[in-house]
Amino acid sequence: MVQIYFPEKNGLFLVPISRPVKDRSPEALANELAKGPKDSMLLPAFRESEVPVKVTTQGDAIQVDFQKPPSLSKWPALLDCFMATFQQLHHFHQVEFLVQGQRNVVVDGREFGEESLETYHVNERIDASFFRSNSEEGRIATVYYVLKGTPYLVPITQYVSSKTSLEEAIVEAIEERPPFSNLLQSPLPTGSKVLSISRPADHKIEMTVNLSGSSLEKRNQEKALLLTYLEIPGIQSVRIREKNGFVFGLFPKKRPSLINKEDSRP
Repeated sequence: MVQIYFPEKNGLFLVPISRPVKDRSPEALANELAKGPKDSMLLPAFRESEVPVKVTTQGDAIQVDFQKPPSLSKWPALLDCFMATFQQLHHFHQVEFLVQGQRNVVVDGREFGEESLETYHVNERIDASFFRSNSEEGRIATVYYVLKGTPYLVPITQYVSSKTSLEEAIVEAIEERPPFSNLLQSPLPTGSKVLSISRPADHKIEMTVNLSGSSLEKRNQEKALLLTYLEIPGIQSVRIREKNGFVFGLFPKKRPSLINKEDSRP
């Protein structure tokens, strides 16, 4: 199972969609991108018939060669779709974008060149107002939000406070107004709350929560919390205990089963 990233219908951020593949090569993932999404809530990254793409590898680098200049005004998230999708291929460290075999080509004001997979953050949102309100240097964390009206979870990379532990800072970020609040819903909507959170070992996080809503809404909240905390480097397991005693936990090897399966739409 791999995650293929497509823009949501307004083109503001990318949504990962899980698909089974026999081959986890860059070529196979590019082919899945070219197939586009099945859901009308999402946009295609590109259309192979309009922008043919040749994908090759050289050492730890992936080369993406557009056989004719793409229109970035038509597909504003085109390069980000490739970067986010390729980032799960951990043995590759950079992506080089070419246009008709040429390097450093400028199309619609954007230069096609080398991009680092090691420093790339999906849906990175750098909000200057964070620094004005906190007067401190923030840390980066990835928080999973719910795309309103869908079962889809969306990772947003954002700054969180450095005044407390990272796990507590993420709780604070989740409780605030989410970015793109007209489209995204916090994994802890009104009525839901993290009652306690701890890190009993370097690789483990445990929390007690009070979740509100329907069983489906609670399930989405649990998944969003699990995926968010598994993004913390070194964390191998997350254990959520609901106020009523129900325990929900996860190890990383099960992580893909939580991420937006293609057939998850009603």
